[in-house]
Amino acid sequence: MELQELYDIALNFRKAIMEAKWEREFYSPSDRMNNFPGGCCDDSADLFGYYLREKYNITSKQGNGIYRARNSYNTRNHAFTILEDGTIIDLTADQFPAFSDCPDGIYVGPQISFHRRLDRKTKGDHCDITRNERLWHDYEAISKYL
Repeated sequence: MELQELYDIALNFRKAIMEAKWEREFYSPSDRMNNFPGGCCDDSADLFGYYLREKYNITSKQGNGIYRARNSYNTRNHAFTILEDGTIIDLTADQFPAFSDCPDGIYVGPQISFHRRLDRKTKGDHCDITRNERLWHDYEAISKYL
């Protein structure tokens, strides 16, 4: 699949998340998705990974690593989607200054220096959202806007 098509799919999914957020569709006030895009990159990657597999038969993994800014107090975990060919889809890229020029807050493309500089990088299976009540509810809420 071409990068532009993947970008369009990611953009539509992100817009659906935002609609669900604005309409207060997420599971509870404490649901991390209410803070999207902040603090919910792993949930976003899992939800998007499920969507890609179910709708487009695209398999993916969750990439994960620790972001360390020059300010030692700005250290946090970050997660994103990695396709089999290595393409990265990051629905919450706008949390980081490295992506300030990314339109719509997402990044779709090859690994760049931001991803290479993450500490303790891992790549693993997505959470099975069908076995997690909160994530399944969130997925159903997002699906209303797709």
